[in-house]
Amino acid sequence: MTEQIKAYLDAKPEDRNILQGAEMVLKLNRNKILYQNIVMKPQKFADKVVYELNKFYAMRMEQKTLEDVVQMDATVIPSAADIISEHENIAEGTVISTDDDKPQTGTVANGRRADHNELPDEIKALWDKNGDIYFKIKETFEELKKMNAAPACDRFERLNILSELDKSYRSNFAAYDSFKTDEQNFDEIPAGDIDPADIVKKVNAARTYLSKNKSKLAELKDSDPDGYAKLLAKVQEKYDYLVHSNNNVEQSQTDELAALGVVTVSTVSSPADSEAAVPTSGQEEAAPEITAENEQAN
Repeated sequence: MTEQIKAYLDAKPEDRNILQGAEMVLKLNRNKILYQNIVMKPQKFADKVVYELNKFYAMRMEQKTLEDVVQMDATVIPSAADIISEHENIAEGTVISTDDDKPQTGTVANGRRADHNELPDEIKALWDKNGDIYFKIKETFEELKKMNAAPACDRFERLNILSELDKSYRSNFAAYDSFKTDEQNFDEIPAGDIDPADIVKKVNAARTYLSKNKSKLAELKDSDPDGYAKLLAKVQEKYDYLVHSNNNVEQSQTDELAALGVVTVSTVSSPADSEAAVPTSGQEEAAPEITAENEQAN
């Protein structure tokens, strides 16, 4: 059916068999009245046939059924409504602390951080970027409100746009809220006489957490915006701990995490910072990575 729809749409208008197009539309939307109107006056409804087939072709290319779109409608709209509601509170000037005792669960975002001006430019940019995304979310949301009486399939294109905006908004705030500065990360490492084995365990636990949760994060990104944002914040925290405690994260894993929305070193470092991190002749080597093998050797 999908190939037949594409063939019809790709054909020149004068080469299209409008009655065959009408039969495909009938199979897709079960609208017998529309089908009868097309059969009685094919030329008058030629553009309508193209419109209907284009609509269903887009859905099929996204591997969506009518039931999928109805479900999408039921989840995307409330999720966007939550963003609009919480953004209005944030816009009033709410400032948050970065303390760990602040509750995170159940919120889209926590507001502008108290240390916002001290954050890397790329992290601060996430705040500004979400301001633009918010207005697009609200605009699309209002457009869909005007289409309340329309079938779900007619709302698919706008729902798809709203869903992607929603994901971007939530992932940006998850990265912004969970980002920890060097000082905050090193505060987690006890000063004075500590057991290196405890650090090794914490490092290995962070590595294991990243490896185990990458696939889950990818699944949630497309299915559960709230769950995705919460897990992304935790993954970001583990990644930040490894980086700021001078433990290497393989480039392949860094690339995977970045694709999932994690703010990685390559994202937050300027070109000058990256060059400075690579020792050249006469420069001191970076501190060795903490591993179980190093610990045993010591």
